[in-house]
Amino acid sequence: MKTSEYISFTIDRLPIGYVFTYVEFISEVSKKEAVIKALKRMAALGKIAKLHRLSIYKRSTEELLEITSSEDKWNPKAVNQAKEELRKRNVSDKAITNANI
Repeated sequence: MKTSEYISFTIDRLPIGYVFTYVEFISEVSKKEAVIKALKRMAALGKIAKLHRLSIYKRSTEELLEITSSEDKWNPKAVNQAKEELRKRNVSDKAITNANI
């Protein structure tokens, strides 16, 4: 499994709002730079958010709905990632669409 796949899989299993750092992935992934790069990409896409330099957290459903409601302020990839994550959390397409109003 690639570093980014492993990290994504692990983050998907974390509870919403869980705060973590890159150090938690070092035991399974030996390359610190690869972990940091994968986390930065996920943050850029909106899947996770950086609290400060070292702490990161998994976005809440409300935060993801906020991203989908202001598509013009976000990178299109981040909006698509937010919609995909909302669907994984069993949020209906209707709720996602109503967030845009």
